[in-house]
Amino acid sequence: MSTTPATETLPLPHATDADLARVLELSERRPVFLYFTVPWCGPCREFGPRLQEYAASRSDVSMFRVDCDDSPAFASRFGITMYPTVLLLRHGDVHWTQTGALGPDALAATLDGIGGAAGGLDARASVDDACADAVTGSVTLPASLLD
Repeated sequence: MSTTPATETLPLPHATDADLARVLELSERRPVFLYFTVPWCGPCREFGPRLQEYAASRSDVSMFRVDCDDSPAFASRFGITMYPTVLLLRHGDVHWTQTGALGPDALAATLDGIGGAAGGLDARASVDDACADAVTGSVTLPASLLD
């Protein structure tokens, strides 16, 4: 007999080197959090599920996972050399960076502070979905992220 959890956390959508230009374009219209990780990183394996759970609880800012081994150009563009690293892009520029894993409470407090109380993260299925929603204007951003 197997049991299924009551709620399932969806994985963060991946962004690859091929998505870099679209992610930068998306950040012109809405805040984008990028989670840089590698499969062999112990702290990343612990931090990733916490970040996924948090992202699943939010709805109006995009978040993507970047595997730095598979997407070296993406990682290089932002100077990523340590893992895990999370950064916030607005208008194509980095506005906040966190290197190293955060505990669950510190993660929520930090990202809530960055995203604003009304803001949030969007674990959409793909970069394409997030770009399409941003283009159609179906996203409301908190004023704190529009500066």
